Amino acid sequence: MFSLQLFFLGIVYQISITVDKIISQKYNSSMTIELLQKDQERAKIFKALSEVKRIEIIRYLYQSKSVHSCGDIETSLNMSKSNRSYHLKILQEVNLINVERQGQFKIISINEQPFHEFLPGFLESL
Repeated sequence: MFSLQLFFLGIVYQISITVDKIISQKYNSSMTIELLQKDQERAKIFKALSEVKRIEIIRYLYQSKSVHSCGDIETSLNMSKSNRSYHLKILQEVNLINVERQGQFKIISINEQPFHEFLPGFLESL
């Protein structure tokens, strides 16, 4: 029984080493890490933009070419305060919008850099 376990452990170890060799031959490690980070960032952006209301917020900010308060966005897009806050938080977490506090107001503007880097042409299609 003990020798059978060692045999299976040896096979698993050999498979693991073989997979590692294949991966390291196909990609160098720094390139792989960089690609994985970019892919993770892309996935977060796609997830954030998978909701229609968030695309509407991005369209509103992009087409107006100016900054807006949270109240402006709420009124213009007919959203409740809690719904607006939820969507803005998600867009801010993936760096698609800039949120700046000015006194008691939060000023929102679009951050175009991630769109140009990860989704070229997206903003122009809105």
